[in-house]
Amino acid sequence: MKSLYLIEGHTVVVIEHHMAVAAEADRVLDIGPEAEAAGGILVAQGTPEKVAKSKTSRTAPFLGAALGI
Repeated sequence: MKSLYLIEGHTVVVIEHHMAVAAEADRVLDIGPEAEAAGGILVAQGTPEKVAKSKTSRTAPFLGAALGI
């Protein structure tokens, strides 16, 4: 499916909490740091590897584990 969208030039946005899926993304936007009123801030962005190395992202350790880093 990923290659089909690349060939056609489409963008797919997925809201996902399963790190194995996020680890396969071209780009990750980590929005937080909490839910509701305490959230909505862009905490980290970039490749999964870059986000996994973020010092401010609460997602980083889980994404790093999914990436094996």
